Amino acid sequence: MEIKLNQKTALRAGALIAAGTVALSAMPVGQVTVTAADEASNPAGTAGVVATLGSIVASAVLNADASAVVSDNETEAVGAAETEEVSEWANRLMVTVDSEVNVRDAATTDGNIAGKLRSGDVAEFTEVVDGWYAITSGNLSGYICGDYVVIGDEAEALADSMYDPTATSTANGLRIRTAATTESGVYDVLDEGESVAVASDAEAAEGWVAVTYNGNLGYVNEQYVTVETVYSTGITAAEEQAIKEAEAAAKAAAEAAAAEAAAKAAAEKGSKHCRKLFSKYISSNNKRSDICINR
Repeated sequence: MEIKLNQKTALRAGALIAAGTVALSAMPVGQVTVTAADEASNPAGTAGVVATLGSIVASAVLNADASAVVSDNETEAVGAAETEEVSEWANRLMVTVDSEVNVRDAATTDGNIAGKLRSGDVAEFTEVVDGWYAITSGNLSGYICGDYVVIGDEAEALADSMYDPTATSTANGLRIRTAATTESGVYDVLDEGESVAVASDAEAAEGWVAVTYNGNLGYVNEQYVTVETVYSTGITAAEEQAIKEAEAAAKAAAEAAAAEAAAKAAAEKGSKHCRKLFSKYISSNNKRSDICINR
């Protein structure tokens, strides 16, 4: 009589069966054999062994399946945890210079200038090509030389040294209080969409966000704000050109206004001088007339 089992279950079951009653053979995969001699000499015992073996096998199969499910679940849980632990800065970079670095349309210095990353700008990168990072920052896309950037944790540390998070009001009339209590005084109120800098170094107060307002430490109710850090982004060549043109136009307008004001001031000064001379002339003539009359 043979009972067909998979090899792993057969090996587990065989280890629990008394030696000599049932012969476990792993060589023919998936078989557990009860010998004819044993069956003839002890049919009742053999039947019991077979029944016991069946129970062991069923239990082993259930346990094995349960273990597999648990193992799979644990694997999925570990995988999810590992995914959640990936930093949002893993694919971000910042430039290390104090001014700006060119971003080109190809991973070479021969590429055309697509724009610039300035000090403080944050970019996302997707790949590295021969030491050049393929980046996107605002409306700017292109390649930047890796010699001038930091990535990941280093970029995050640099950003933390340059930026403070902001608290943006989600309601009208949000009070900025002098202390973390509704009984404290009020510095001012925020309209919906208005933002103030978060005081990151201030002591935490449950239910409140510490902020900086006109150089003072204040508090806003955390239920009515969203806290985030807003980073500057790169500038395209077209955007830079538009800014330069706007600055040039503003400068020209300012110079024209200054020249007009100077001309007006000069005219007024000249007019006053003429009036003064005319007054002196009239006064002098009047004195002469008086002399003539008196004579």
